[in-house]
Amino acid sequence: MTPDSHRGGLTGHPRGLSTLFFTELWERFSYYGMRALLILFMVASLDVLAIKPIRRLMGGIH
Repeated sequence: MTPDSHRGGLTGHPRGLSTLFFTELWERFSYYGMRALLILFMVASLDVLAIKPIRRLMGGIH
């Protein structure tokens, strides 16, 4: 087995590295997206409860 058999693509990195990279990218995108949706949901629920002073404090987050 030659060292070249483990290389792939134009950059010379192992083939599995691209799969790992895009999996990690998708995981981070999903985490921060859900976190943003949770904050928006929490701020919207404060509108429903009509808690204006707390909403003013939370306005800096969103």
